[in-house]
Amino acid sequence: MHEKADGVLLLIRDPYSALTADFKRIAAGGNHTGIISSNIFNSEHWSMYARWAARRWQQTIQKGLEMSAAKRLVVYYEDLLEDLPEELRRVAHFLNATLREERLQCTMLHREGNFHRQPYSMPFDSFKENVVILAVDSAIRNARKTMERYGGPKMRSYERNLQMVSDKIMKLYVNDTINECTFCNRLVH
Repeated sequence: MHEKADGVLLLIRDPYSALTADFKRIAAGGNHTGIISSNIFNSEHWSMYARWAARRWQQTIQKGLEMSAAKRLVVYYEDLLEDLPEELRRVAHFLNATLREERLQCTMLHREGNFHRQPYSMPFDSFKENVVILAVDSAIRNARKTMERYGGPKMRSYERNLQMVSDKIMKLYVNDTINECTFCNRLVH
């Protein structure tokens, strides 16, 4: 069991997007605006990282929900992109903070900031391996079950739904998911 918190603000992003963005950051040596070759997504490092990170994504949601039953706010990253003012108002209310209108207007004017990678498209889908898709979709389903168990809001549909696979086969893939990503540790440390 985890230590209880007075409250938890849980920010959830589509794991497919989150894993890809974080892998790019790690592969660029920790530089979150760095550009990498799309060839790295053809490596075993990517497959290993994606399976490990999917499990971490799900565990982070579970820990956040377990830490606070009394006061909790779940914010979806995609909702921030769709309606930033409303989501910031929700966050400010949750934190019992005052959100001045002029501050909100300033935030809206500068919402993109200066710290993004230059846009570039990859010539393929980085989630092309069935085992990786199965691991990520399994993490999403487990996170959804946890959200329901703790009375959280309805979770977005992030699954790729590669194909309907029996729970038994799915468990084989999930149990095969590594607990530690050596690629991650090698690049970060």
